[in-house]
Amino acid sequence: MRHVCVLIIQLLSPMITSEKETFSTSILQCLSTCSEIMKEVKMNWYNKLRYELAPPVFVIFFTAFSLLIPYFGRDGIELVSLVPSLIGSAFSWTFIGIIFFWAWLWLILERKKYYGPLTTDATTALYKGRGFVYYWATITAYVLCETFRPGLSSIIYNSMPDIIGSLNIVAFSLCVFFYFLPSEIQRNSKFPKVYIFYRGKEIHLKFLGVDAKQLIISRIGLMMWQLLILAFFIASLDIYGFNFPNFTSVLIQSVYLGKFYYWEKGYYYTLDITLDRIGYYLVWGCLVWVPSFYTFTSFFLVGHPPIISNGLAFLFGLFGVVSILMNYWVDAQKLHFRSSPDGRCVIWGNPARFIRAKYKDHLGKEKSSLLLTSGLWGVARHLNYTFEIATSIFWCLPGLWLGIQPLLYIPFIIILLFHRVFRDEEKCEAKYGSFWTQYCEKVPYRLIPNVF
Repeated sequence: MRHVCVLIIQLLSPMITSEKETFSTSILQCLSTCSEIMKEVKMNWYNKLRYELAPPVFVIFFTAFSLLIPYFGRDGIELVSLVPSLIGSAFSWTFIGIIFFWAWLWLILERKKYYGPLTTDATTALYKGRGFVYYWATITAYVLCETFRPGLSSIIYNSMPDIIGSLNIVAFSLCVFFYFLPSEIQRNSKFPKVYIFYRGKEIHLKFLGVDAKQLIISRIGLMMWQLLILAFFIASLDIYGFNFPNFTSVLIQSVYLGKFYYWEKGYYYTLDITLDRIGYYLVWGCLVWVPSFYTFTSFFLVGHPPIISNGLAFLFGLFGVVSILMNYWVDAQKLHFRSSPDGRCVIWGNPARFIRAKYKDHLGKEKSSLLLTSGLWGVARHLNYTFEIATSIFWCLPGLWLGIQPLLYIPFIIILLFHRVFRDEEKCEAKYGSFWTQYCEKVPYRLIPNVF
């Protein structure tokens, strides 16, 4: 409104004076004001979309879609069974309860501890170690359960609608619980309540005596991904026997997840931990979306045996594992650099090069971060995402020629990681200013050298 008033005054000013110079100046001022008005209108619409409209739409759409996913992946089940599955079953609640208790118990009993990085709200969290041991212990325990109770995997496969229904109830209950926890952030927040529910309030908090993010993301969400694809593969053996392309898809995903747990400490330096808050986006995403959608390719292949050749499947498996190793190499270089005092380390046979970026923390104190420009981090700013996308493509490709369903994860992960790239760069530009500009000049490409 302020800009509109200014524009009216500027339009009337030439009528008051007849000087040509004043008229020209007024026209230029009008054009400048119009530009400011358009920018303000665009920003207001963007903020309204981002903070008021998108969150409830996302919550409703993705929650509803998660409940329908099992029906897209199987033939012979009808939507009339959807309503009973909304509240789960005795088996689904038992299955989820065991997984939650197992994950929580491992964190409670684990003695190895370490602190994570300083997050955007100037806090650090205490994490428990030995994620790789937990990963293998959980797989071993599941295989033993399948051995002593044959058919368990088929029951899990057939119970997926109930499992997703139960997980939705658990996830929403936790989201509501975290939302109503007392917090200074909510009292001082300028954002709408629906956005706070979607985004979350706290970056870190303790839940049942352990770090909430480590429990929900690492020890439950991703471990359920591993257990479910293993269960789906075993269930497929009962239906059509061993299928090498199906095995290849499960193998790539398992190597990817095993790599995650081996590198778990490095994960706590990523955006999920340092920037994202504990709300619907993270809690529901890890407890429902990961078990339902990330596993969907393997779920679909149980009822639809892959038809590609074993030779082609072998190539997909080889390229998938190589992509995982490259992804790990990128992340390992960053972790090695961060673990070295003041960045003094060797990468590719030479001293690491970096930019010392200064910034001010939440208290106004000047601090600095080191932006690595050596090794693979000098090739592209987010090369780890490039190899993550490649890995995802190769574990979906065994489902070629079976329709679009087994390939749905590919566009999803591309959109997700592209969004993450720009979100990360927006944060870094605001934090480091000219130092970030300097870094982008040193490393001009985001994902693919000489392309993007």
